[in-house]
Amino acid sequence: MSTLTDRLRQHNAVRNVSTVSLHKAAQLVGQVAAVAIIPRLLGAEDHGYFAFFLSWVFLAQILGDLGTPEVMSRFVPALSLAETKQLYGRTLFFKILIGLVCGLIGLGGALFLAPWMRLDWALLISVGTAIHIVAWVPFNLLLGRNQVGLWMVEQAWRQWVLLLLIIPLYPLLGLGGTIWAWTLMEIIFTVLGLWWARAYWEPAAFGLDWDYLWPYLEFGFGFAVANLISALLYRSGPVLVETLTRQTAEAGFMNLAIGLFMMPYLLLTQIAFSFVPTVSDLYARGQFKQVQQWVQTFVSVSWLIGWLGVLAVWLLADWGVVFVFGPDYAPAAAPLKWISLSFPPAGLLWGAYLVAMVTGQGQLRLWASVAALGSFLALSLWLVSTLGASGVAIAMTVSVVVNFAVLYLFMRRDLSLPWGTLGMSSLIAAAGLWVIIN
Repeated sequence: MSTLTDRLRQHNAVRNVSTVSLHKAAQLVGQVAAVAIIPRLLGAEDHGYFAFFLSWVFLAQILGDLGTPEVMSRFVPALSLAETKQLYGRTLFFKILIGLVCGLIGLGGALFLAPWMRLDWALLISVGTAIHIVAWVPFNLLLGRNQVGLWMVEQAWRQWVLLLLIIPLYPLLGLGGTIWAWTLMEIIFTVLGLWWARAYWEPAAFGLDWDYLWPYLEFGFGFAVANLISALLYRSGPVLVETLTRQTAEAGFMNLAIGLFMMPYLLLTQIAFSFVPTVSDLYARGQFKQVQQWVQTFVSVSWLIGWLGVLAVWLLADWGVVFVFGPDYAPAAAPLKWISLSFPPAGLLWGAYLVAMVTGQGQLRLWASVAALGSFLALSLWLVSTLGASGVAIAMTVSVVVNFAVLYLFMRRDLSLPWGTLGMSSLIAAAGLWVIIN
């Protein structure tokens, strides 16, 4: 019976990874299309404004995260249908309240930070921020119920919908058309999430119950703060560049660099989350060796692919940026190169995150993220005045390394890594990088 259960578990995990990969392929194509079309369509100046807008709304949205992905993926697999409906209803009501608060923060912050922001645009930002926070609940519930395909629709197809809305709306409405396109995209996915999760809707469970929610909020707190700090690390670059330098084009260059970083980072995120139900079950059954095998495989593959990505970026960035975006974007090649060095350590980081989720070490992830944010802000403030977007890109890469280093320092017993494979592949990649540079 145990052998059959293990085989079914492995089959489900492989199926989930395959589903993630298929959707991720579509997302990657969408990101490539967006990167090829949007900067040219908007131009360097409007693209810089657009980059600031996207960064700010993401920061406003992440305030309402509250560890929902971790809570749903960790607890829902073990709940009965009735218990799942109760958790869904209670959480949905709570997130509506939180969404309204974060929507107001999004509105006020946009008007305060951006002198060019209009009130009607800021109101759209408020609406989109609020409903995005609500949409997290059904989509993460679907992940917890192992409906990875539906969860991945929201993860992978946002870029396509946004792009298809921007293409007609920007020529008609200018910069405001991009904000309208984003808000409409948020409405579409919120409606989809609520519809797909309708089987878990129970009107009697819809309400605020602090005693019921508190254990879940307590579990998710460390992850929520860590996610907020990660957002400051990985999404605030354009806001930082725009606010400190008022060089709007540099904010756009930083946005391109973040877009490059987020392609592998989000892939690692989605694969790691798809592993959580399987690895959590193994951990609960005391099968710690199997847990380590899953994590080692994940880290080894992501590390090797990460170094291949680094070599590709350093080989192609200089002429590729001009070819895709035009001569005005030539300075964007440098931050792309620097941020690519974060690809391999990002694999290590998400291996550690996976272990932290399964073992419930959210507080440790929080403090590791605090250390990473401190290094990011210190380096950014030091380098941004002289290096612009490249300085922030360097700071981001260092922060990824710091984040993992702190986690590993305190998780050595739970996080066993194949250091021999990692070290040998790094030496080979470093040699290849030296050849490219020289």
